[in-house]
Amino acid sequence: MIRDDGRSSGFTLIEVLVTLLLLALVLPTVMAGMSLSLRAAEESKAKAEASSLAQAKLAELQAQNQWDLQKLSGDFGPSHPQYRWTAQLTNYEGSTLEQLDVTVSWRQRQRENSVVLSTIITNTDTTGMTGTVSP
Repeated sequence: MIRDDGRSSGFTLIEVLVTLLLLALVLPTVMAGMSLSLRAAEESKAKAEASSLAQAKLAELQAQNQWDLQKLSGDFGPSHPQYRWTAQLTNYEGSTLEQLDVTVSWRQRQRENSVVLSTIITNTDTTGMTGTVSP
């Protein structure tokens, strides 16, 4: 196309090459940033889900009030096959209280991850007496 002053209105080869060079420099950086943000979102989602599962398991163990030390580990079944849990009951700083820790772990991107939630409990037997459980 030719303008009124006799010059063409298209892009020159230099302008096209400079644009391609800028794209070649900027595009990999933008893509790396997007990949990093997607990975962070994926890890954040997995941590939130693991925290929710740990909270539910901690509440379940607390509600049952039966500390069968041989059964303080497991998985979450077919609904969450990638997550596993373990629980540990320890004496809390020399008192009659117990600290219950629930750890939920999972494998993501060839790396082992985990979330730990803890609570302080009193362990009552069937007579209503407060006692401790020794591992």
